[in-house]
Amino acid sequence: MPQSGLTINLKAHNIICDPYIAQSLHSNNIPIDISKKYKNCKIMFKGNGFLIHAISDEDIQNIDKELKEFIDKMTIDPNARWAFLNDDGSYKDYAFNISTLIEDTYKQNLYELIIKEYTNYSLSVRFNVNGQNFEVQFAQVGGIHRQINLNKNMNIPKVIRAVKRYASNERINQDFIRKYRWEWLHESNVYRPYEDDANYLIEMSYIEYMKNGNPTMALIQGNNFKTYKIDFNEYIQANEVSDFKRYIRRITLP
Repeated sequence: MPQSGLTINLKAHNIICDPYIAQSLHSNNIPIDISKKYKNCKIMFKGNGFLIHAISDEDIQNIDKELKEFIDKMTIDPNARWAFLNDDGSYKDYAFNISTLIEDTYKQNLYELIIKEYTNYSLSVRFNVNGQNFEVQFAQVGGIHRQINLNKNMNIPKVIRAVKRYASNERINQDFIRKYRWEWLHESNVYRPYEDDANYLIEMSYIEYMKNGNPTMALIQGNNFKTYKIDFNEYIQANEVSDFKRYIRRITLP
């Protein structure tokens, strides 16, 4: 006869975090989605964190890691600032009011920006500087954000500038950049890879270019801290100051 009344001894573990973050994760069923991956696992919302019940220490450690990754991504650095890639190759801080506007919009949409289903650059904020309209489009957390000039003249290339958020928990998404690689042709006739942040922005801009075919020019920072224009029509990069050109190529990684 089958045995009945067996008791499963579960191990317990607490995670404490900001109540706002805990509530947001709870409201969006993140703990439930995580718990479904593990047998006899329960994750209970506790207002200022979560109580994990699981069978093994290994499960506890894995669940702890997954939850803390979400918590880390949603933790707001009060000293965060935003900067755009200037023509001289340096990142220049936005004016305080614009940086505040960008950060407030970023925080309002933070949950959307951390989930895998988010489409890069689909959420944005617009502003005006000296009569010119711009839009900062947000990448998934771990990506490189970008600024676009809202130029209505289709004959003038749309200029895409890299935008960075400087904060204590900002890190490039290594999983994303391992899918492909962009390279530039050195004087030695050997192709060399771009830095991770440039690689990310070039690829995302390239995807958009392939979708709509409109003239598109991405501005990236080289490893020599100079600004380069990436022209997808000609597959070349050009120094923003000297206009010296080099060939580029895209490599799909296995």
